[in-house]
Amino acid sequence: MSVFTIFMQSEQGIPGSPLELITTSDPVTKVVLGILVLLSAISWGIIVAKWREFRRMRKTSDQFVHAFERAHTMSEVAVAARKAAGNPFANVFERAEQFISVTTPAMPATPERSARFSQSQVEALHLVLDAQTQAERDTLNHYIPWLATIGSASPLIGLLGTVLGIIQSFIGLSTSG
Repeated sequence: MSVFTIFMQSEQGIPGSPLELITTSDPVTKVVLGILVLLSAISWGIIVAKWREFRRMRKTSDQFVHAFERAHTMSEVAVAARKAAGNPFANVFERAEQFISVTTPAMPATPERSARFSQSQVEALHLVLDAQTQAERDTLNHYIPWLATIGSASPLIGLLGTVLGIIQSFIGLSTSG
């Protein structure tokens, strides 16, 4: 037998396209590929959804910050915050406004000065704003850990498919002699 004849015989068993490679693979390989395709689709779905959410949030945030900068009174800022409902910056402002409205200043107003909060009340406001800021971050970070998990697990699943494919190759070689 010539080398050309052996090469032609072996070429008939080799898949010629990526689709043939998938269709002629064993069921375990198809399951691994299916899992990877599913994880990829989930990742892209999360990426597109977060991109839209961040784009929408950026637009409303820019509008609120611009209105905040132009405002001369707290009531003007409150109106802008109501218009930007659901915006993280507006939510933080509304939480501060709520705290201020329910807290009685430690130093009441006098004819010479306005009412003032004590240092401990200012520190409490700071803690409330930190908590609200963290809550807004948590809301925006929803589903982001899924991307990290999928990004970490996918190469390992791909490696599992590779190892299983090599095992199948060795089994095929041993049975064909």
